[in-house]
Amino acid sequence: MSRQLNVIRVISLCLALLSLNSAHALSERELTKELTAQIQATKRSLTGRVKKPGTVLVINREGIPVSAPKTSFQPVYVSADGIDRSAVDDDDPNLRELRIGERVHVYRIRVKKNELQMLVATETAADRLMMGQASPAHLQTFLVFRLGESSDALTVENAMAKIGQAVTSEADAKQNSELLAAMQAAQGTPIPFSAQTLAKLEAKKPAASSATESTTSQTTVSTPQPTPTPQPTNRQQAPAAAWTDDTPGQISCDVASWEGVVENVADLFECDKVRAIRSLSSGREISIKIGELAFSGGKFRNQVRVRPTWREVQWNQIQQMRDGNAKFMSLVNYRSSSFYYTVVCNFSPDAIGDATEGETIVVPVTLTDFRSRTIALDCGS
Repeated sequence: MSRQLNVIRVISLCLALLSLNSAHALSERELTKELTAQIQATKRSLTGRVKKPGTVLVINREGIPVSAPKTSFQPVYVSADGIDRSAVDDDDPNLRELRIGERVHVYRIRVKKNELQMLVATETAADRLMMGQASPAHLQTFLVFRLGESSDALTVENAMAKIGQAVTSEADAKQNSELLAAMQAAQGTPIPFSAQTLAKLEAKKPAASSATESTTSQTTVSTPQPTPTPQPTNRQQAPAAAWTDDTPGQISCDVASWEGVVENVADLFECDKVRAIRSLSSGREISIKIGELAFSGGKFRNQVRVRPTWREVQWNQIQQMRDGNAKFMSLVNYRSSSFYYTVVCNFSPDAIGDATEGETIVVPVTLTDFRSRTIALDCGS
């Protein structure tokens, strides 16, 4: 009888140990669920407005790179030993560093391959450089923490300790006098461009003309110029150099947004259709205007026409030649509707959010179909 009791005790002890271990060591999916319950992600509308604020964290160390929103970010590995930013593109004009005390929102958090991954964004918008123009955006960075291979690696306690190597909860930051002072100094003040980017912007500014008109009265002798011989006009004549066949593709490729937010989706297809299909099929964010909305099959359908940038450039030049120039008649067909792309966005009722007709929004999309200049997208996914 005593032998049976001993066996029962051993079995009970083993079960208790297994139960204790399972309460702490979790699967990656379970740990992700536990962490998202404690660190809530910020929910945004299609226009970027905060629909449901999440947990606010405060940066507690220097050297963390941050940049303008992109489709994909290179990882920034954070550990007690330092910050590994070797994968970050140092030539990125929007690259800068988060300040200690900077308040950030969590957009995504997950555990994958024994790594804790967090996409965070600044609470205060700052200027980003896109196509030579500055526009406001919430800067982002992709933080990665290695959890280790030990038996207690996939625990909430270990994960929270790793996160603490880069950020502190807002409540804890307010209890730290140094962090509180840094947080107050950073709040509401956008992170400026790096010195390198500012130098590039300064170099691009047009130099002031040093030529001045002489105020000295001088007598000039004008030499009569021969009257040019009129040339016969020809509707089929080739356009001038500014209108060569390779110009359209070159203009579209120069402005096509292969990284970050796609400002004009038509430019991608004008530059390289195959690359555009691959890029959009893997998921991108595009800027698009909400046109006339329809509802069918349980989804909102937004259809707009988008003209490539190079068509706009040429049309503006054509309008300057309307004073009898023969080229106007030979190039006016560039205004034809055949040079529009039709972009169809299909939104789920939840994804459409608070967007209204006439509003330009930034929305995540996935390409579902492309044919005859019609681009069909699954939007808001």
